[in-house]
Amino acid sequence: MITEVKQETTESTFVFNKLHRCDACGAQAYVRVHKDDMENVKLLELLFCGHHYNKLAPALIAQDWNIDNQIHILHKEVADMKKPSDDNF
Repeated sequence: MITEVKQETTESTFVFNKLHRCDACGAQAYVRVHKDDMENVKLLELLFCGHHYNKLAPALIAQDWNIDNQIHILHKEVADMKKPSDDNF
């Protein structure tokens, strides 16, 4: 059991777009995890959808991966879809 939770990155210069896909299933990615060496050189980077990140998060945290979770983008997109439209079709 993990007793200490690593805080996820809240601000990032990485910008997700529709071409960033989950390395596990191919769905749109909203979470980037990466390992750096001592000089902040990227050694490995993986992208995940929310589902696969949630499934793998305990192991990623335990192994001290750097986590850039931007799932809030998806939550905003869903909320925007639920807003009434001004279209008069």
